[in-house]
Amino acid sequence: MEKSWRLKLDRAEQHLQDLHAEVTKYAEGHHYKAVRIVAGPTCKQHVECWRYHLRITEQPDPLLGIISGDFLFDARSALDHMAAALVPPRRRSHSGFPIETEPIWTKVNRRYVVRDPNGRRRFKTKTTGMALGAVAVIKAVQPNNDPALAPVGGLALLSRLNNADKHRQFITYSAGLGDVEVRVTIRGQSMKIPLSQPVQGPPFISDGAEIAHFWLDRQGLLESEINVRVVGTPVIAIRVIESTRKEKWAGYMDIELLFETVVEHIRDGIFPYLEPFVWRPGV
Repeated sequence: MEKSWRLKLDRAEQHLQDLHAEVTKYAEGHHYKAVRIVAGPTCKQHVECWRYHLRITEQPDPLLGIISGDFLFDARSALDHMAAALVPPRRRSHSGFPIETEPIWTKVNRRYVVRDPNGRRRFKTKTTGMALGAVAVIKAVQPNNDPALAPVGGLALLSRLNNADKHRQFITYSAGLGDVEVRVTIRGQSMKIPLSQPVQGPPFISDGAEIAHFWLDRQGLLESEINVRVVGTPVIAIRVIESTRKEKWAGYMDIELLFETVVEHIRDGIFPYLEPFVWRPGV
């Protein structure tokens, strides 16, 4: 049997190479700078201070959204092709690789923790006809096995982003900086200052984020005598965690790192464990 699931994943990796070329081309430019904040809320710490934020001066090519959508489609299709190979021919049109972010199979006192009978029904429909060992593997790799990572795990993001793309929504990505360093020069004297907003999660500073906030005990300084320069590695990222009232920061993940992780997980962490259960006549 031709391993169509492997061919689909190979195609996804080709899209990833195209994505890398576009990201590299964008990163070679210097599309960012530090800009002084002269409006907005006043500082509560100082009578007069200097604040700067990151400004992305040119956004990446929209082509990235097309390439990302193609990657997501082929990566998701690779899983469904794998699922189809696990069932008899008569079941293939009903099969699929379920991805559940909620712990739909967890029970406490013989009762399901998550009240989602439709989710369990969908899961059973997609896996009916598979060997018990194959179903066990699929359950084991579900993102809901780690509640802390379930919303942002590789398979969970693959499912979410692919569904968005299928509903004609371009993948939302953002340009920013990693490995950020802020350098300030005052009347010819240079110094480094720490970021005003500590980085949480993957190192990424988004467009518009405050990057410098300092007070100088020097009278008569002109803005022309102060130079604030930001340096860093251009990063194109996908927002994987939305900011909330409790968490005032948004979580981003490097788009290339995310997609590479998805491919690696499917290629090395899923396919080798399911391929022994590929359906064969008379077996």
